[in-house]
Amino acid sequence: MAKNQTLSELQESLYKIIRSQTKPDELLSLIIEKPPLSISNRIQIYQDAYRIRLFESIQEDFARVQEKAGPAAFKEMISHFIKMIPSKTKNLAEYSVDFPPFVENHYPSLYTLACLDWLEILSEKAPDPCDQLSPQEIQNGIPFTVKLHPATHLQKIGIEYWCSFRKLDKIYVKSFDKIEFEFLLKLMTPHSIHQVIDTCRGMGFPEDALQNKLSYWIENEIIFCERAL
Repeated sequence: MAKNQTLSELQESLYKIIRSQTKPDELLSLIIEKPPLSISNRIQIYQDAYRIRLFESIQEDFARVQEKAGPAAFKEMISHFIKMIPSKTKNLAEYSVDFPPFVENHYPSLYTLACLDWLEILSEKAPDPCDQLSPQEIQNGIPFTVKLHPATHLQKIGIEYWCSFRKLDKIYVKSFDKIEFEFLLKLMTPHSIHQVIDTCRGMGFPEDALQNKLSYWIENEIIFCERAL
C-alpha cells in the first residue's frame, strides 16, 4: 500500500504514474488537494508534459522516418507508439530503442529508415576511445592493436549491410558490401596487424585492397589503433 512507502518509493511511484499515464487511487489519496486545480488535473498536467517530451524526442530521433512518412502520418505513428508502448525508463534515448521494432511490426515499409536513424543515434552518443594512439606514436613503434571504434555500429537490415560512424563529430551512415561488413565485425575484438592479415586471408578478402581499406577506415574513424596491453 502507498501509505507504507518510503519517500523515495513514493517519488518513484509518482514518476511511474506520469510515465504510464495511469492514476492509481491509493497514491492519489496521499496527494494534498490544492484548489483551484484538482489532484487529477495537476497529475494530468505532468502527464501531458511528459507525453509531449516523449513525442518531441521521437520526432528528433527519427528524422528519416518523418521525412518519408510525412508530418501528419508520422505524428499518428508516434501517438500509436506511445499508446502501445508506455515509457518504462527515465532516459528518453532509451525509450527510442523500442521504436524500430515497433515500426517493423506496424509500418514495415519504414523499418530500414527507423534502423538507420537509430544507428545514427548510437554513433552520436558513443564515447571516444580511451587509449587511441596518434599516428606519431604508431610511427614511434608503440605496440598497438586494431579495433572497431566505439562510435561505429554495424547492422544487417534485410539484405543490406549498414555501418554508422562518427568523424570529427559528424555522423555518417553508409551501406557496405557483405565481406567488408563481416570483416569489420571481426574487429569488435582487438586484432594485431598479423591477426588482421590472417583474418583477411581466411575470409578471402583481397589483400591488395586491404591497405586502402585500412587507411580509409582509420581516416574515417571507423576503426582505431589502441595501445596494446
